[in-house]
Amino acid sequence: DTSSIADADASCFTIGNGLDMFQEETFNGNNAWLTPSDECYWGGLACLNATHRLDRIEFENDGLSGILPSELQSLTELRFLILEEGHIEGTIPTELGSLEKLHVLDLNFNRLIGTIPTEIYNINYLFELDLNDNFLSGTIATEIGK
Repeated sequence: DTSSIADADASCFTIGNGLDMFQEETFNGNNAWLTPSDECYWGGLACLNATHRLDRIEFENDGLSGILPSELQSLTELRFLILEEGHIEGTIPTELGSLEKLHVLDLNFNRLIGTIPTEIYNINYLFELDLNDNFLSGTIATEIGK
């Protein structure tokens, strides 16, 4: 119904259009995910102008819950995955290690368990890995940063 779509649209925040920290031109909208529009215009997402492909997923302190799906690996142009201060549970999927262009993986303040998959350490462009305040175990592998 249109009133619930309008309410959901009003709750979406905008990351901001324009140049990102790497001087890449991005755009986004603030449509609710219920809206029958291109996902680049949904709240919490941003796309690269040059490719019109999903570049950023960002939800902070919004109560996002569930598990991280392994299907995220299909987002081959994704550079930012920021899902902090939510209620995400389960383990970090090893498939995230196939996101070769990922620069920022920020999953802090969630309910993640298990160890950090070593596949994450092989992402060449990853410069920020923020996993604090979860329930992770083990040690950080020596492969990190190589």
